[in-house]
Amino acid sequence: MKYQDFKNKFKNTPFFRSTNLAQLPGSLQMLRNQLHKWKTQELVFQLKKGIYTLNKNDRHTRLDPLVLSNTLVSPSYISLEYALSVYGLIPEKIEVITAVSTKKTQQYSNIIGHFTYQHLKQAAFTGYIQKQADTYFYFMATKEKALLDFFYLNINQISDFEAYRFQNFETLNLKTLKKYLVAYNNKKLNTIVLNFIKYIKQQEYQSL
Repeated sequence: MKYQDFKNKFKNTPFFRSTNLAQLPGSLQMLRNQLHKWKTQELVFQLKKGIYTLNKNDRHTRLDPLVLSNTLVSPSYISLEYALSVYGLIPEKIEVITAVSTKKTQQYSNIIGHFTYQHLKQAAFTGYIQKQADTYFYFMATKEKALLDFFYLNINQISDFEAYRFQNFETLNLKTLKKYLVAYNNKKLNTIVLNFIKYIKQQEYQSL
């Protein structure tokens, strides 16, 4: 198959999978060999094993990093530092896209960006919403759930809330925070959240 024909097949999709090669005419082994050749020529880039994208000039659809995050590991949803930054709960701009998954802790780096996934137990894998980027969708934690995931997965490091420069407390729904807290069933996390709520009230009092 000529690259031009291959490009025309996938130019309107942000990424494709190696399983999609079976839909193309010709020998599957020959197509795999050609795919390898196009990779070396940087016409095609591998995002992870079995997932690829055309080079930026030949791809007519934007590949959104947040959509890709959900694709690289499924099930997963964006959470932790990246989500906290998006929601304005911390001032830093986070470059690495952080997510949680019921699968093992892992990470990927490719031409689109850097992606990390931390394992979260099934019972706590909740509290995320669907968002849209162009015509594609991805999942991200609510601001309250992103905060709880952060506390839970850093449970032994959380001591001084000032160190994290949390901000915009007024945007948090404390009832929602407590509702999601139950899913973790963790006494230490309960204490951290209780202290955090006290910390929020202290900050609010000081700002009066």
